[in-house]
Amino acid sequence: KLMSRHSKPTMHCAWSRLREPIASEEQRERSRLQRRWGIAQARALLARPGVARPVLLFFLVTLAVTQMEAIFAIFMSDRYGFGAERAGILLAIMGLVMAFVQGGLIGKVSRRIPEIQLVGGGTFFSAIALGLFALAVSPLGILAALTLMALSHGFVQPSLSSLASRGAPDEQRGATMGVFHSAGSLARVIGPPTAGWVYDRIGISSPFWLGAAVLLVASSTALW
Repeated sequence: KLMSRHSKPTMHCAWSRLREPIASEEQRERSRLQRRWGIAQARALLARPGVARPVLLFFLVTLAVTQMEAIFAIFMSDRYGFGAERAGILLAIMGLVMAFVQGGLIGKVSRRIPEIQLVGGGTFFSAIALGLFALAVSPLGILAALTLMALSHGFVQPSLSSLASRGAPDEQRGATMGVFHSAGSLARVIGPPTAGWVYDRIGISSPFWLGAAVLLVASSTALW
């Protein structure tokens, strides 16, 4: 009722004061067609190497990191007896380090080092971090691996986003970022069940080794 009482004057004001833009039916139809999005437009964007490569790399990086994120709490419980609270504290530390990198440090570094090199180096050291994570024999080792992961990964995603944006036509940058983030969403769909399957079937460290292998592929692809 409260919303209704306040919305009626607003609607009346908008109806009486705002004027419909002058446009022909042909112009309106052209505008509707331009706003439509589909597989054909996505394929056209991905045919551009400047878009396809960052999108592919973002998919691989997200797929690898998801391996760790999906299984982290279960791994810490099985190996060290950590509950959800202690595991959450470790992930919070990782998040704070990444926020520090992405909040200001990356701007200073990217002015000196090309972004594609930041991607190549960041994914390489992220792979090392996942390997150290799998080999760690104490919570302190886990913390060190997480810190390295946060520092290295913090440079990767912003750099890839910038590369994808610059590789797109000016009028299609918004659509390009939609394709870019869709690749990450697809990786987040595939990653967790993959991590769970290899965790159960191969061993509790296997998701981290798998993620490290994917990151090494991403690193070599970026540097190539």
